[in-house]
Amino acid sequence: HADALSFVLVLAGRQVMVDPGTYLYSSTNGERDQFRSTAAHNTATIDGLSSSEPGPGPFQWSHSASTTLHRWANERRLDFVRASHDGFMRLSAPVRHERSVLYARGRYWVIRDRFLGQGRHHVGASFHCAPDIRASIADQNLVRLVAADAPRCAVDVAIFADNGTVALIEDWVAPEYGRKLAATTCRFDYSLNGAGEIVTFILPSHAGSMRVGRLDQRT
Repeated sequence: HADALSFVLVLAGRQVMVDPGTYLYSSTNGERDQFRSTAAHNTATIDGLSSSEPGPGPFQWSHSASTTLHRWANERRLDFVRASHDGFMRLSAPVRHERSVLYARGRYWVIRDRFLGQGRHHVGASFHCAPDIRASIADQNLVRLVAADAPRCAVDVAIFADNGTVALIEDWVAPEYGRKLAATTCRFDYSLNGAGEIVTFILPSHAGSMRVGRLDQRT
């Protein structure tokens, strides 16, 4: 999938932000490419484009992003990773996406997305909720995520940038092959001019067994 720098989030054993899954390997209405697109993962698009572009076949790619790991630290009180990919360097005004994730163990996460490039672009940063997560906009650029059957399992997602807006989108995830469920996607739309950054704080309201799942290259 075109999932460079994507992540999944689990809180107290519950899936909160998820990978959308495969759904189908072939379809007549483009759902295969929709589910493997960058927009379907917890990462960022540039000008609506994916970091890797699908080829004519269900497993082919016409362009594949290359991801570089710059730093990884695993310490007693925190985890930290910083990586970047070159998937948008193919644009006429190229952009490099760099993502850092800091996990203060048992407390919160901070995600810093830096966009280093040229020209004006539209950035779309997506956060895909599990089907049983209810999302609401609590304040400007603040989204509240709550498990439908466990109100104490809640997360505030606060997004900071020099411009941009948050929207909630009706979407789909596929927990298993051939089956899809309705789910909500939180998307932050940001106007980029040359270079810029988005900083996202993920703040659980219920301390428990928490972890960040992975920072992907491409699978």
